[in-house]
Amino acid sequence: MFANALFPAITEHHVTGGATYKINQAFEVTGSTFYAFKASQTENGAGDSFSRLGKGTTVDMYQYGAQLALKWKF
Repeated sequence: MFANALFPAITEHHVTGGATYKINQAFEVTGSTFYAFKASQTENGAGDSFSRLGKGTTVDMYQYGAQLALKWKF
C-alpha cells in the first residue's frame, strides 16, 4: 500500500471505444475514449513497519480520458 499511495495502479476493469472517419483521400479524423471503473484497497497492517503504521489507510482510483486526432496523408 505504501508504494500505491503515489501511483495507485489498482484498476481491475475498464471500457474503451474509438472510431475513425475518412473525410477524403488526404484526411481522417479519429477519436477514442476510456473509463476505468473505481477500485479500492485498504491496508490491513500485516506487512512491514510501513504497513503497520498505515493500517486502515484506503487508496481508491478511477480514470477517464479521451483523444481526438486529425490525420493528413501527403
